[in-house]
Amino acid sequence: MSIKKKMLLAGIFLLLLLGIGLACCHTALRHLEQRERQHCYGIAQSQLGYLTRQMENIFNTTRLLAERCVKPDGGVTDFEDGARGIMVLREIRCLQLAPDGRVVYSYPPQPDVTPLDLFRDPNQKADAIQSRDSGLPGIYGPYPLRQGGTALLCRLPVYRGARGDTFWGFATAVVEMDDLLANLKPAFNSKSHLRFALFRRDGEHGAPIRIAGCPYDSLVDPLEISSILPNGQWSLAIEPRNGWIPTWYAHCLYSLAVLLSLLLSALI
Repeated sequence: MSIKKKMLLAGIFLLLLLGIGLACCHTALRHLEQRERQHCYGIAQSQLGYLTRQMENIFNTTRLLAERCVKPDGGVTDFEDGARGIMVLREIRCLQLAPDGRVVYSYPPQPDVTPLDLFRDPNQKADAIQSRDSGLPGIYGPYPLRQGGTALLCRLPVYRGARGDTFWGFATAVVEMDDLLANLKPAFNSKSHLRFALFRRDGEHGAPIRIAGCPYDSLVDPLEISSILPNGQWSLAIEPRNGWIPTWYAHCLYSLAVLLSLLLSALI
């Protein structure tokens, strides 16, 4: 056999080996990515499920507050005793009643804080009007607290009157963000290989509104799951910090495939 034919066969054999090797690498990397996504999906589902259950328990607390303390004629009775008896969740920083949108009842008491008119406060006016007009419970914020820190407001519009259709005010649970997200910290701390964005969608434009974690736009190729809550859905998006397939791992695998192909072709 002539040298040219041998070189041609060696070239064909090398290309064949390279094709097989690169295809195997591609399949292995896709399988690795699929396993990582399944693992992350389990984490995301567990974390968001926990948050959803906690928010449902918090809304049940606001409903109990309204039922126990706001009488059918609109009067408020036994607020401190009623609030103390149902404030059992660690995430709740305080419970409030706001007749006509003015926060005048708060437990634990805050004697040095001026009552807040939700319909005049520039940060909460739009949310308060939306909650009043829709008649639906909602989650708003996060807002900075006067006492420091940030909180979500779980706000329930309350209606009283002869037919139960007269707006009375709001029952609100102020939820401490750090306590609410405490369960997320072990899964997404600085030592974790994952990063996350917890957000809700703007009802008008659908833009993501950050609740916790990194900005949604900073994620490259996140896995995203959602959960329906009273005034919309919360979404949790997660991804590995170094990508679903680390660049160094892919480079090593492909380099190994090329090297083995060259060695095998040289043995002909």
